[in-house]
Amino acid sequence: VIKQSAAGYMQPKAEVEDKAKYGIHIHAILSRIKYQDEWQDAFDALYREGVIVEAEKPEIEGLITQLFLDETIAAWFSRDWQVRTEVPVLTPGAGDNRIDRVMIRDKQAVVVDFKTGAPSKNDVTQVLNYMNTLGKMNFAPVQGYLLYTKTGEVVPVQSSGTKAKSSDKNQLGLGL
Repeated sequence: VIKQSAAGYMQPKAEVEDKAKYGIHIHAILSRIKYQDEWQDAFDALYREGVIVEAEKPEIEGLITQLFLDETIAAWFSRDWQVRTEVPVLTPGAGDNRIDRVMIRDKQAVVVDFKTGAPSKNDVTQVLNYMNTLGKMNFAPVQGYLLYTKTGEVVPVQSSGTKAKSSDKNQLGLGL
C-alpha cells in the first residue's frame, strides 16, 4: 500500500513528536481539572509523577496559558458550571466511552472532547453521540465541542436537534 499523503511529512520528525507529546500532556492536565485556577496543581502533579520532564515545562506552561486566553476555552473552566471529567457513558452501537468534560448549569449541558491527534469525522460523530445521549437525559440545550490540544483549535459540533423526551422528566442527571 502506498500512502499518497502524509500530514507533517516535511516537518522534522522531532518537531512532530514534540507537538504530539505536548498535546498528550495538555490533555492530561485538562482532564484532571475542573476550573482554570487548578491547572498549575495538575501540571505540578504530572511533573512530580515524571510524566512531564524539566525541559518540557516552559513549553507546556506556555501552551496552557495560551489556551486559557481563548474566551471559549476559559468559559469552559469557569466556576459558573458544575463540572464532571472523564464521565463514563454508554452510547448505542459504540459501547462505553468517557466524555472528557461535561459542564452543567440548570438543564444546559456542554460536552468537550479533547483530541491529541489530527481532526477526523469520527471525532465529530463521537461528540454527536455524547450530545444525543445527554439530550435523551433531558439536558437542553446541549452544546458540543472538540478541542485539538496540539493546535488549540476549538471546533463547535452542531447537533441535529435531539430534544428531551417529555415522558422522561425525572431522568435529568448524571449521578450528580
